[in-house]
Amino acid sequence: FGFRLRDLLLDERAELSAWAADRGFVGAAHGVTFPRLRLQLDQVFVRRLTVVSARILNRRFGSDHRPIVVDLAV
Repeated sequence: FGFRLRDLLLDERAELSAWAADRGFVGAAHGVTFPRLRLQLDQVFVRRLTVVSARILNRRFGSDHRPIVVDLAV
């Protein structure tokens, strides 16, 4: 994947979540979206919307990432 040491030492998920929280966003779905490395690489953040349901599908439809499905109420 071409990771460098500084990439491996950075908690990217925590950095992104902190950045979003500082701006009033919250994560809609939590779980593994990239099964190869058991990571959540894909995110959905919302602000001033109500998340009715959010899920990460197990089926990948030919991709190496799992889709995120979010139902919102406005």
